[in-house]
Amino acid sequence: PKVDIAVDPLEGTTLCAKDMPGSIAVMAMAQAGTLLYAPDVYMDKIAIGPGYPKGIIDLDASVEDNIQALAKAKGVKANEITALVMDRPRHADLIGKLRALGCSIRLITDGDVVGVIQCAETAKTGIDIYLGIGGAPEGVLAAGALRCVGGQMQGRLILDTPEKIARAATMGVKDPKK
Repeated sequence: PKVDIAVDPLEGTTLCAKDMPGSIAVMAMAQAGTLLYAPDVYMDKIAIGPGYPKGIIDLDASVEDNIQALAKAKGVKANEITALVMDRPRHADLIGKLRALGCSIRLITDGDVVGVIQCAETAKTGIDIYLGIGGAPEGVLAAGALRCVGGQMQGRLILDTPEKIARAATMGVKDPKK
């Protein structure tokens, strides 16, 4: 059969270089034409694990609305939700909004594929939702992992220069805001 393959031979290179836990080798395979051929740009991401009705999270909704919707679906208060976010200056506003809601926040230094996968194992990890901006190729791999276990993820490429838009177009991205 014809397939698409996405590979990251070492997700979490900094973790590996520092002999820290969390680096993994990742590969996703799917029917031809179904994996995004992602340019090496950033992607805005939101993810939750399995067991929730479709549409609970929405990349276009506010952080507050997403947390409230997830809390309602889980049958808890917003301050009982744990969010995982990469520890980056670009996430300061996001972290501030999560703190204002009273959410628990777990920060990671690297490895957003593993971070997203942790949403699929809430009982084990305590992570309810992944939010933030990370690499687009890693977003494709993380989405593939969640697809296998029934989780939900949305991602949008951050194409903030004409060069990135043009490069994405050569890779088959027709709508840079999709």
